[in-house]
Amino acid sequence: MKRIDFIRSLAISLTGMTLFPQIIISDEKQRKPVLLEHFYIAGYCYYDGEKVEHQLKVSDNLRIKREKDNPHDGKAISLWHNGHKLGFVPRHKNSTLAKLLDQKIEIKAVINKIYPDASPWKRIFVDIVTNKLG
Repeated sequence: MKRIDFIRSLAISLTGMTLFPQIIISDEKQRKPVLLEHFYIAGYCYYDGEKVEHQLKVSDNLRIKREKDNPHDGKAISLWHNGHKLGFVPRHKNSTLAKLLDQKIEIKAVINKIYPDASPWKRIFVDIVTNKLG
């Protein structure tokens, strides 16, 4: 290999290396959310859900709060909207999500559907998503 060919190939590889992180960053911004779980909010009728239901909208983000000290379920995850507790992730769906939260992996709760005429147990349908996998 001639010296000039070596320098050209080196320059091309160095250029590629500096562009590669930019590709990863732009790919991160464009990554679509991954659906981890979906469910109706558990305990909705026992908390503030019905009181603030008129404020809830499809696509609203809910605050997720891990409740490790919950006396009924050590893996409990509560769902909140503007400071009002709506209820919980159902017990049979919270184990993996609790592990993700305990590992500080960012997940989001988003209202998918609202059924105002349904019973309180099937009124608010929530998706849990992340774009931090992979």
